[in-house]
Amino acid sequence: MYFSCSDMELLRLAGWCKNLPAELSEMFTSQESGRPVFNRQSIKFLIQLGLVNVTRDGQSIRLREKGWRLLRYLGCQYHKDTKYKSALNERRIEIARILLTFWRAGFQVYGDALEDLGAPQVFVPSMAVRRTSTSDIWGGAVFRGLGRVGPTVCACYHVQEEQRINYQGERFMLDKIALRFTTQEAMFFAGPEYIRLARAFRNNTIAKPEEKTGDLTLPQLREAASHPLHLLECGDVGALQLRIMSEADYRYRLAAAIFRTTDRTSQVFSPPIGVTDADGILPKLGPWVMAVDMDIHLIDRAYRQAMAAGYEKLLILCLEGQVSALRLLYGKEHVQLLAVSAQNLLDAFGALPLHEPAAEVYVNPKGGLLNAAHLPVD
Repeated sequence: MYFSCSDMELLRLAGWCKNLPAELSEMFTSQESGRPVFNRQSIKFLIQLGLVNVTRDGQSIRLREKGWRLLRYLGCQYHKDTKYKSALNERRIEIARILLTFWRAGFQVYGDALEDLGAPQVFVPSMAVRRTSTSDIWGGAVFRGLGRVGPTVCACYHVQEEQRINYQGERFMLDKIALRFTTQEAMFFAGPEYIRLARAFRNNTIAKPEEKTGDLTLPQLREAASHPLHLLECGDVGALQLRIMSEADYRYRLAAAIFRTTDRTSQVFSPPIGVTDADGILPKLGPWVMAVDMDIHLIDRAYRQAMAAGYEKLLILCLEGQVSALRLLYGKEHVQLLAVSAQNLLDAFGALPLHEPAAEVYVNPKGGLLNAAHLPVD
């Protein structure tokens, strides 16, 4: 039996990430076939061949020694643990979820140097950049990776329950990197579902900052941060969000497709007085804001401004998979949510394909097929 491109991509990702999330087969669905990008049968096939295994706690997929030998044969010289450390599993799974979402959006994810952020669509995992960089800016920063989304460098975090963030330390790190590359900066907070991310940031109660460290809860961070704060679901919708954000002038282009106008000077694209963070205003509906990038910091400001200016509602434009989370954050009374259609996306950007391995048999670097019955060894 010959290996598929999907099999080999899974092995590469396992070697690079060390721990892939056990729910990998459920994360991405092929836009063409409607089947999982990494299906359970393929994972089972690699397990039966002794190339990967599932950890004892059932949380992650890891390469076995035979898998490492195969990658070396194919020229993939990834950093390998000298000793298995189960204490790193959870952090690596979190990094992998974020990295996979950037991979699905078509970003380069196999870089390990800070300099890689000079390119426009890159994700560098935190463990890799810490290992290869001699910079002194990391300190106690808890970011899980650094991304470059167009003109913006973003620090990525995986949301946990009752999480606290030392915003001053994270901001120092992010400011230094943005200055180095002369870019804008943002913070991305990722997790398996938008609705769970919204719950984590929902401001039900305001606790005091940690007195000794100044650490903030996520609701406190939402109030205090000066950076854009984007929510990012680790899956297809999150990958589409990144894909859209990579498009130049995406806010205007998508809104123009929705409102069917190309007149950039019209009232539709002129924020009303007092609601400067809205993207424009619509007759009879009021101010509107483009929220496909899930920048809740921007939406918060536009919402507060719209209410203070006396408008009854703020129109929020978003992806279908983001509606429930935004409804949780902003309620029903003063917002109207409009989901962007597939046709809107097509009109604005043309096709926006998400990345997936080719649906064909893998061809090795020497131009031949790789038979599972004749695996090479060192």
